[in-house]
Amino acid sequence: MPVNRALPAAQNPRSRLSLIVAIVGLAGVAGIFLPFTYAVSPLDAVGTLPFLRGDEHFLAGLWRLGVPLLLAILVTVGTFRRIVLGPLTRTELVVGYLAALVADCCFLCLYLPYGNDDPARAPSSFSEWFMFLVSWVGSAAGAYLLWRNLRRGVPHAANVISAMQIVYAIVAVFCMVAFASEGWQIGAYLVAVTTLVYLVQIVAVAATAPGQTALAPK
Repeated sequence: MPVNRALPAAQNPRSRLSLIVAIVGLAGVAGIFLPFTYAVSPLDAVGTLPFLRGDEHFLAGLWRLGVPLLLAILVTVGTFRRIVLGPLTRTELVVGYLAALVADCCFLCLYLPYGNDDPARAPSSFSEWFMFLVSWVGSAAGAYLLWRNLRRGVPHAANVISAMQIVYAIVAVFCMVAFASEGWQIGAYLVAVTTLVYLVQIVAVAATAPGQTALAPK
């Protein structure tokens, strides 16, 4: 029976893909600080957290979209950390999974009432239904995919990065659709590029067969 051994990272094409995704994904980090639409950046949206500016700010509530896009920082750091230094520690894995969970919860809070003037209501238009399905079905499908990855032997280090990428991609697609009619700015285009490369890596990790190397050595 042939022995299945991992190639060195420099020779492993999937490892090179991981490095390419990490480099291109830096666009997502830049996109945090650049305007997405209406001269508002994801960082501006994060700044609307109630304990930072209060509920009276004119952008109140946008933190539910801004916070998940901060995951680009953790994805980039985690990917480079794994490529350069090897396996993630248990603490790093826990932080990564918790960050993805918290970010997804922040996003799904979008469908909860926010203040007295923001009652919950059912989607009414096609675009609202599309975004609703992207939010809830996407989150459920992402959770299933992560569970499936672990069942198939995908390393935790690759899976935790996928977890953060999945949440980022869901929120990014939601924002790009929601604000398409308002006009994208440079930050939105950078988020779109980042989302594309994240989806490439998510699919590549999920397609890894048991016993094979996932994008980079464990």
